[in-house]
Amino acid sequence: MCISSLKQFIDKKPGYPANAYVSFPGFEDLYVRHGFYNVDGNVEETLDLANIKASCPGNGAFTNLVDWIFDHYPNTIIFVENVMNPRFDDKLIRGMATHAKH
Repeated sequence: MCISSLKQFIDKKPGYPANAYVSFPGFEDLYVRHGFYNVDGNVEETLDLANIKASCPGNGAFTNLVDWIFDHYPNTIIFVENVMNPRFDDKLIRGMATHAKH
């Protein structure tokens, strides 16, 4: 199965392949996985953003990505695997708080 877009990856649900590089506007690289994590005592399916690289950092690509995911898949739990940029770390915390379920 060849997966080219984020939508195709999310729609296929967990299975093979459980990870893929996908295309999404504003990203040079977007590597995602279907994961399962303990969230508040329950094992939940997650969309893992494992490796991302914006085409032009600082222009809202990540905000657009998160907004698109929650607009099209509102019950999605996003897991960001690793943040190496302190500025992005702050942005991530603020941005995800606007989409928090609680």
